Amino acid sequence: MNPATQPSQEYLAFLRNAVFGLEDSNLCFELGKKLAENGVEVESLESQHEQAVEQLRLERGGLLEVKEERACLRFQVRTLLAFADILQEDWRMNLGIESREQLELLRDTAGIGTWSWDLQTRDFQADQRFHLLHGYVHWGPVVDHEDQLRRLHPADVECVTKATLNLLVEDKPLAVAYRILHPDRSCTHVSLRANLVRDAEGVPQRLYGVCLDITENCRVHQELEELSRSDPLTGVLNRRGLTSSLECDVERRRKFGNEVQALFIDLDDFKSINDVYGHSVGDATLQRVSDLLRNIVRSTDYVARIGGDEFLVILPNTTHDEAMPVARKISSSIENMLISTKFPHLRVGASVGLVSAAFGDDMVQNLLVRAERALHSAKRLGKGQIFHEDSLFESSDERPHSFNELLAELNDPASYFAVRQPLVSAHSLEVLGYEFLARSRCEVLKSPEDFLRFAMDAGVANIVDAHAFATCAAAAHAVPAELQCHLNLLPSTLENGKPEQWLRCLPSNRDLGSFCIEISEKESVRHPQRLLKNVKELRAAGVRVALDDVGYGHSSLEALLLLEPEVVKVDRMMVRGITKGCDNYRAFRNLLKVVRTWGGEVVAEGVERQQELEVLLDLGVNKVQGFLFGQPE
Repeated sequence: MNPATQPSQEYLAFLRNAVFGLEDSNLCFELGKKLAENGVEVESLESQHEQAVEQLRLERGGLLEVKEERACLRFQVRTLLAFADILQEDWRMNLGIESREQLELLRDTAGIGTWSWDLQTRDFQADQRFHLLHGYVHWGPVVDHEDQLRRLHPADVECVTKATLNLLVEDKPLAVAYRILHPDRSCTHVSLRANLVRDAEGVPQRLYGVCLDITENCRVHQELEELSRSDPLTGVLNRRGLTSSLECDVERRRKFGNEVQALFIDLDDFKSINDVYGHSVGDATLQRVSDLLRNIVRSTDYVARIGGDEFLVILPNTTHDEAMPVARKISSSIENMLISTKFPHLRVGASVGLVSAAFGDDMVQNLLVRAERALHSAKRLGKGQIFHEDSLFESSDERPHSFNELLAELNDPASYFAVRQPLVSAHSLEVLGYEFLARSRCEVLKSPEDFLRFAMDAGVANIVDAHAFATCAAAAHAVPAELQCHLNLLPSTLENGKPEQWLRCLPSNRDLGSFCIEISEKESVRHPQRLLKNVKELRAAGVRVALDDVGYGHSSLEALLLLEPEVVKVDRMMVRGITKGCDNYRAFRNLLKVVRTWGGEVVAEGVERQQELEVLLDLGVNKVQGFLFGQPE
């Protein structure tokens, strides 16, 4: 490398630390701050980075690993955003015309946009660069924060709102990447960084920040990602690539409720091929098997090599009856496959384990375990066998329950009963009301976590949720009129139903003002305006609204600000082990300030220890719930 093109030693040192195991977003912020304060020319940033990366490549023998190349990309984007953030703050503090000129130069050179959102008035302001990044040519300027979210790819809305809430409640730095979805289905990738301004009492007043077009960086990152997702010998997916593909496919499977089959394939006596004929023939065998599998299955199926001679084939939208012929064809084709013209007599067999996969998020975690168990059963039967695990669940009496049996039971309204847990005063421990919780009479799906997860996977969550709500509402008949009754509904159930059907379930002998419907944050809000419309109708009838599981589920600033619920129930994960001055304590205190801006109240869930109650009293929490005050009865 020519000495004239040597990178700044300081930049190189920061980048080296970030890439080789010490990556920290604070490194980027510190470097960006130094560059801004030292008056570094913006045009030199890109060349500085390219020179530093080239130096790292030379130090590593000419090549960087895939993860190291990705770390270089992340470092460049974060440093540039931190640089812009410092300059913008300088401008706001009126530190001189030079900072303004430097900020304008940075904006022009890097295409950085700026924005500001007033949390009190909801006023949203942004410069022309921000509008262009967010689809100005298609929809015009961004008029408010909600309009900005509408332009995002649907899959990215939750991460943006959750990051915003973390900044608002926990003072966590906001640095998030998302996609702007254009009418032609193309995307602009945007990286956004924001700061928060609070008033003297700590109440959030205004968010402001910068954003940058990172579409090209994402394209390069995607190319590197594809390399890291594939098995270098066979070209099929590796374990990481398979997991990533299945996670991306979760929403489609859940929407259409399609059954998924998995084939775990293990080559019989493969070790002897390596030992007798050498690893070159063994590699050729694995490559032939991979090609054979890809030719047998459909283009929408997944083929992965997950071990030395182990393969996994995923068949979406496939029933067990449809998968069995595929398994037989794979087994027969491998057995008759010509491995090498040099050794035409050489053959290899295969054992296959077949499982019907769950439809939800947990499929990725338990799929390999269940498929491998089926494979071991196949091997116990002898080489070249196919074994199907045909029961998804087992009860305490070890009787298998099929998917259709469980589905029929959950569709029966009589299969549910209600329990109740007290809500008490944190000061007097007086019972103020009860939260009603549904339970299933089904042996293997007793708790809501079990039967709702199964219902979501099967695509009948709203039907099951409606049965559970009606059961709990009926149980409220027996509660004294002066006590509050809390009932639970999923956001999607509220969005897709009509308020009158929920109101009809409530006992006619009670004031509707004693009821509070808790909207769980364990499911994301997909249609905010539809949800808000139905919530307003419930409020008009006198029913109060609570946001449940805040702090652990899909917590979103949008849900809080959109609904402004009368009650915010903080999840037990924020309460468990809370002590004065800890991170959860500070987050809880900030959340209380936010909720009080619209006159809401906070209920702490999951209180199990006296020490936790004392800390919550110190924070000013008035209502609590948990095993310390009684088990569900």
